[in-house]
Amino acid sequence: NIGSSRANEKVGTIKQLKDLFASNKNKVDFILFITSDTITDFHPLIKTYEREFQITTQDLKESTVNKVVEKRQYRTMDNIVMKSNLKNSGINYKLDTTIRNDQLIIGIGFNNSSTTDVDALTGVGFAANMGAQPTNFVGDICFSEQNRDAKLGFYDYLIQTCMENFKNARKAFPRSVIIYRTSGSESSFDHYLMY
Repeated sequence: NIGSSRANEKVGTIKQLKDLFASNKNKVDFILFITSDTITDFHPLIKTYEREFQITTQDLKESTVNKVVEKRQYRTMDNIVMKSNLKNSGINYKLDTTIRNDQLIIGIGFNNSSTTDVDALTGVGFAANMGAQPTNFVGDICFSEQNRDAKLGFYDYLIQTCMENFKNARKAFPRSVIIYRTSGSESSFDHYLMY
């Protein structure tokens, strides 16, 4: 019976595929498959096992590979490489930073609760690029009196700490400081600038 023979062959092949993933778990991070165009039902299985065994995959059709080799379609090869690179946590572009090495950026955000409790506090989070790399931001959270986000005693301490950390990491004080502050109404801007 030809039908049952093909069914048994397919079951055997599915087992081989699963065994391939199982035997490579914790050994490889990426498997590239080149699949015949006549095989149309393996892609979902490959993706299922990719998730089950945590091995990233790329499944290429044989005709796609032939285009690269026989017809010299190098743009296709570029696309394959870029897609594989992204799947393996790479990047396909160079990002020029607009943050200068001598520039300190401090972000401050307030989270006021709607409670009227006199003991309530406002959460204040901040982050700054005060380390060795201008694009790496580190921060912390502190608390302040409820709805007192203008005249806060910790501003001096926060800015001084960021400046000192910046100087220790980059061997000089910043030439410019940008403070990005979230929350607060426009009518309070003048009041914020005083502090």
